[in-house]
Amino acid sequence: MQVDKQASVLKVLDDRGILNYRLQDGKFIGRTNFFSSILAEYDRFAIIGKDSFLCFTDIRNKFSIVLDTPTGQEGLRESKRFHLVTNCFYTYDGRCRVVSDYGEFYIDEYADGKLTTLYKFDLGNKQLPGNVLPQTLEEFNVVDNDPTYFKCITDVYETSSWLYALFVGPEQTYYHAFINKNSGKYVFGKNLDVVIIGADETYFYALVYPGYISPESDIWNIVKSKPNEDNEDPIFIRFSINENKV
Repeated sequence: MQVDKQASVLKVLDDRGILNYRLQDGKFIGRTNFFSSILAEYDRFAIIGKDSFLCFTDIRNKFSIVLDTPTGQEGLRESKRFHLVTNCFYTYDGRCRVVSDYGEFYIDEYADGKLTTLYKFDLGNKQLPGNVLPQTLEEFNVVDNDPTYFKCITDVYETSSWLYALFVGPEQTYYHAFINKNSGKYVFGKNLDVVIIGADETYFYALVYPGYISPESDIWNIVKSKPNEDNEDPIFIRFSINENKV
């Protein structure tokens, strides 16, 4: 699902194309068909122009990322492994950025019909070796349960100064990284008591689930300040990173 802010249209992926809904009242206003005629070929999409989309494909396509326009389909990233669906597209500063496929750790930017790598993450000997990248679902189930290696990036958000990336690490544990884009300072670890869901130029936006927060947590004061302690509804917060504390 994507929002075309310029056209005030909500775009929803289905098995044959994009369903378009007017933001003002939710009225269905039509379908945009993909150039590809393969049913349910795309698992994720990003808007890059009028009726033009970057798409993450299923395993039937030899490319994991393609450009689908009214005039054709063009492969932009060749697939080398099983297609694991993640939040592979996000927008920063008006440009579409594309997270790497399973088993690799980088972020590309789309411009002028091609992908260019902006960021790379070095996980040393904890990165999944290239010779064990899974090609089938059966191989994926074995590799993904391996307790040794980092597997992939599943989510990324950026402010003007900070990059946040969520990794699937050894033993199916999530690791969180906050990296200063100017100084290179970073924080990397397993324990984060919020679920990050967005960002703007200054702030990250997140949800806090009170039932999972202990009194030892740095955000316990936020939970404690709730008017109804029995209310387990998530709390919506925004926060920024104090570089002096990193």
